[in-house]
Amino acid sequence: MGYEAETDSNIESVLEKLDVVLRFTPVRQRPDDLLDCWGDGAHHYLCVLTKGDEAMPFYYSMGSACKGHPKLGDVMYSLLLDVTVLDFDTFEEWAREHDCDEDSRRAERFYIACLAQAWQFTRLFDERDRAHLQELFQDY
Repeated sequence: MGYEAETDSNIESVLEKLDVVLRFTPVRQRPDDLLDCWGDGAHHYLCVLTKGDEAMPFYYSMGSACKGHPKLGDVMYSLLLDVTVLDFDTFEEWAREHDCDEDSRRAERFYIACLAQAWQFTRLFDERDRAHLQELFQDY
């Protein structure tokens, strides 16, 4: 697939070309151990991101100030941020870069959750697609 220089206005068309679809179901709370990171008014979703025949299930949360349902662009941007965890060799490196306490169990939970999502994401998007998506979302 040939990529031209795209702008934010056509993110959805690029995702459509890549056959990316987001489905979500509201859930009362997250079953993972990241629930304590969200305030009482947060909205939680069980999402499934598909690309062709591949699927990636994950939980997604939006703070109380966010209205409406998850939007594909917002979810992709969040996932792309999580995928940057693969740029670090260790938790300690990641923690330093993100101004987290290297001894924090909570930070380590985030790191592990990001790693899990990043590996799932790499099943859907090859290195070329990820690089293009990172560029496309750089000013999102």
